[in-house]
Amino acid sequence: MLPASTSQQKSDRVWFLERLIWYGNLGLFAVALTGLLVSLYWGLSIWSIFSIVVMFATFIAGERLAVMIPHTHLDEVHGALAHGEILLMVDVPKQRIPEINELVLKHHPEAELGAVGWTVGALKSL
Repeated sequence: MLPASTSQQKSDRVWFLERLIWYGNLGLFAVALTGLLVSLYWGLSIWSIFSIVVMFATFIAGERLAVMIPHTHLDEVHGALAHGEILLMVDVPKQRIPEINELVLKHHPEAELGAVGWTVGALKSL
């Protein structure tokens, strides 16, 4: 039998934190861009360099967040949900995936398995 989901899993705090980091990163980029434009207008080369460095850092951080962290998206299951099928989301350690797949298929051979995703471990503990 599978354990019940925790309150953290039900609230999906990880998704919220990832969105907060993403929009915070975009906001910091916008502030740095504004700082660059102002510093170029006033001829402040030190602030221009600082703004460019911050913009570059936020670009790299955004690229890492967007490209390096794969996620399972619900787009993959919209068709099944539209037909009234049941979606079971199970949060287990990576090494237990084969075991859980076998357990689900043992009790429900008609089930279709797939859409395995992961997220940042540091955010998962929050």
